[in-house]
Amino acid sequence: VSEYLADAAPRVEAMKARQDDIVSLMAQAAGQELTVGSRYVNAVNAVSLRIPYGKLDTIRAVDGVRNAYVQRVYDRPVTTAGTAIEGKFAHSYNMTGLGDVWAQGFTGQGMLVAVMDTGLDLNYTTWGNFQTGIRRVHEAFTEDSFKSELNDSQLRYTNGSLARFLQTTQLMSTTGIDGQKITYGNNDLYKNRKVPYAADYADGDLNVMPSESDHGTHVAGIIAAENNKIGGIGVAYNCKVMVLKAGNSSGYFNNSDIAEAIQYAYMNGADVINMSFGGSNISFAVEEALENAYTTSVLVAAAGNDGACNNLSCQECDKVGVSYPAALPYVIGVMSTDKDGKHLSSFSNYDHNPYDSIEYEVYAVGEGVGSTWPSNKYACLNGTSMAAPTVAGIAALLRSYYSDREVYSTKFIQSQIVNTGTVNPHMSLMGDGHVTDEAHSVADVVEALTKLPKPSVNLYDYYIDDSTSINSNNNGNGVVDAGETVRLYISL
Repeated sequence: VSEYLADAAPRVEAMKARQDDIVSLMAQAAGQELTVGSRYVNAVNAVSLRIPYGKLDTIRAVDGVRNAYVQRVYDRPVTTAGTAIEGKFAHSYNMTGLGDVWAQGFTGQGMLVAVMDTGLDLNYTTWGNFQTGIRRVHEAFTEDSFKSELNDSQLRYTNGSLARFLQTTQLMSTTGIDGQKITYGNNDLYKNRKVPYAADYADGDLNVMPSESDHGTHVAGIIAAENNKIGGIGVAYNCKVMVLKAGNSSGYFNNSDIAEAIQYAYMNGADVINMSFGGSNISFAVEEALENAYTTSVLVAAAGNDGACNNLSCQECDKVGVSYPAALPYVIGVMSTDKDGKHLSSFSNYDHNPYDSIEYEVYAVGEGVGSTWPSNKYACLNGTSMAAPTVAGIAALLRSYYSDREVYSTKFIQSQIVNTGTVNPHMSLMGDGHVTDEAHSVADVVEALTKLPKPSVNLYDYYIDDSTSINSNNNGNGVVDAGETVRLYISL
């Protein structure tokens, strides 16, 4: 990170200067002063501004403006209370084969999973405080980390690189409730060994404690709760968690905050990004940030809890709708099943028209999922918000196994999760009764680790071109003869 930021500093400063020039042109066109809210210089080149809605077309016409759009708000899928916690973990873990994978030593070690949600209760023993559960998680952000084993050049992060990153992303300060400027240091970003860094993009500070919504604490626990014999166990319990608080106290997510959080996760090397929220539209800034993050991070999102078909022109289903970012083709959209993985949850959005540009890819258990809850409590919830982090944890386990990114791309990890499951849930569709979803399966980490899917490829037709225009020795009879040079056209 430090090397990248040192090399990128001149480019970033030039980009900021160009942004300021364009903002000045927009202010002239709008006939009023404009104040920059957030600035994006890594995953996407953009700024956020407050302007009258009637000036939107004027702003779009300014030279240098690629696009301008209204701030959109995403919502975390509404969750409901589940069943008693006892026995629940066994259900979900048996469905995904986690016990077998853990026994082989794959527990998420070395992986960094970004949880973009409503924050995290950091008073938790589950997160590896200084009494329990810390030996599995390294202090990757302190100057004396691994001094006996690694030198500074081998450390993934240092205090110095974090300080430069904070300055670049304008997280060095914020405005307090009394209107006074509050300045932070890079040490404020570091939380503990389990959560090496965390930031609040909804409020513009580094306090990620949830205000009202406990959603983020539950989601993070499904992925990464320590195996410390206290409460439950996360799917990839030895991974580290990057907490990106993008949801406000009401559980709503502004797309400007999401884009900034994605940029932060992407630049800091998140192996997996979990997004248990969604909306009916996707903004340019969020989409472009995700496209860039996809080059290095596995992206996972909840399909949503509206019980809606994703085919907007569908005549068979009584409710249709699309949830982004889950419906994007480079994001693993996760639908929910019952505790046995046999039936689509009644609340879950679903994919009724597979293999198109609006796609949810895989199922996971999303009913009665037990996980961490603030104030050292545990709770069971229902929702695709609970199914998605199960898949995010599986992605972390796969990435720790297939660690060479030059050989195993993000697309490979995604394909292994989506195409290797063997359990196909039943769906209740209007007019069809109970039908099996043959196109989608329940994510299974054992299958994903041991089975390489084979593409379903069929030869439909072929054509042999042996015309004399290719070679004077050809005879043009459409048959391959000795000494000819031919072109073979294949339809698959």
